[in-house]
Amino acid sequence: MALRPKWSPEDLFDEEPVQEYERRVDLLWHDLVRANSSLYVVNKVADFPTWFAPTPDDQIFLQLVVRNFLDQVVLVSANAFTDKNPRSVSFPTLKDWMLGHSRQGIRDELSAYLAHVEPGDDTIALLDKAKTVRHKIIAHLDWDLPLDAQRMAEMKLSLPELQRLLDHAESMFSALYVGPGRSMLPPPYSEAVEHPSGMDPRSDVERLLDVLAADSAFLRAPDEQKEVWPYHAKSLTHAQREEFNYWRRRVGLAEVPFD
Repeated sequence: MALRPKWSPEDLFDEEPVQEYERRVDLLWHDLVRANSSLYVVNKVADFPTWFAPTPDDQIFLQLVVRNFLDQVVLVSANAFTDKNPRSVSFPTLKDWMLGHSRQGIRDELSAYLAHVEPGDDTIALLDKAKTVRHKIIAHLDWDLPLDAQRMAEMKLSLPELQRLLDHAESMFSALYVGPGRSMLPPPYSEAVEHPSGMDPRSDVERLLDVLAADSAFLRAPDEQKEVWPYHAKSLTHAQREEFNYWRRRVGLAEVPFD
């Protein structure tokens, strides 16, 4: 979907409806920013090597971040596309509100435009999965679902699928927003932002992960556990060695030579 409305708010609405329209799109936009920010954080955490943590007890926080943030992404995405409660702010209710409050002289033209603002086939397929996850896991925990591994696997939405769903939501928002483009990420999370020279370009989650990595006894083992480090080093695969040295460089430690 590459639709963009050609009108201004004043073209479509009288003064009071213009103000309510802006409030509605602001609420929807903030929710979508929250979902996109949540997925940004999850992607950063997913890149963090959990094998730096020596035991499962040291991974609880990051696991909770991923689980809860993914739930947030699913809820916001599913609600934005499917919630038809008149008191809710969603794409369907925003379309209905726009048509019902538009100026009489432009209503037919607006109606024809809104008829094309609909989810595509890929969006619908992803939404089917998202709605199932929302209903069976997040909102209502189906008691026998965890016992069905195949069904759980079929329901799971991958990170790329969730990103596609949020991309579709951004396109839908742009098609309904009568105004300049809006970013779906806060500035610290946006790749479009250019940081001034000398300013730390890392986002808060990246700085937090760097602190966790720098505190990892395993990452510091070559310096602090020299007697046992050779045994640890032998157990690492080539990919893990590359990752190990990447994170050593990232937190300001010297690379480790692997024979």
